Amino acid sequence: MIASRLLPLAAALAAALATAPASAQSLLELYEAARAHDAAWQSAKSQYDANLHRSEQARAGILPQANLSAGVNRTQLDNTNPLLGDRNFNNQVATLSASQPLYRPANWATYQQGLLQVDVARAQLDAAEDDLIVRVSQAYFDVLAAQ
Repeated sequence: MIASRLLPLAAALAAALATAPASAQSLLELYEAARAHDAAWQSAKSQYDANLHRSEQARAGILPQANLSAGVNRTQLDNTNPLLGDRNFNNQVATLSASQPLYRPANWATYQQGLLQVDVARAQLDAAEDDLIVRVSQAYFDVLAAQ
């Protein structure tokens, strides 16, 4: 199983090293290139990013909420009676409200769960990165040994 996972990577490394022996790539350059294209690492990175965003959304449930609204009404009264004249009425309203939930255990539980999910996703990302390092190194040294 590991050999089947390493075979495409080893073939790519062999081709890269064989075609340009004068400008051979370092192990670090190959690792960075593999990191940009490795599906397992990209999947773990995307999962980590998604969990970070979910954690922030869960955090929003425990933060205060503020609302601001404003309005202006203008009423004009056209009167045919010259003694009363025309009248204009202006009404301006502004409202600012804020609320903070005092006790919402479900929101706190969701927030704490989100923090734990970020930790799990970080561990999975680290494991995927370690796996990528091992696979690239193994393929690199296999190619060098073959040469």
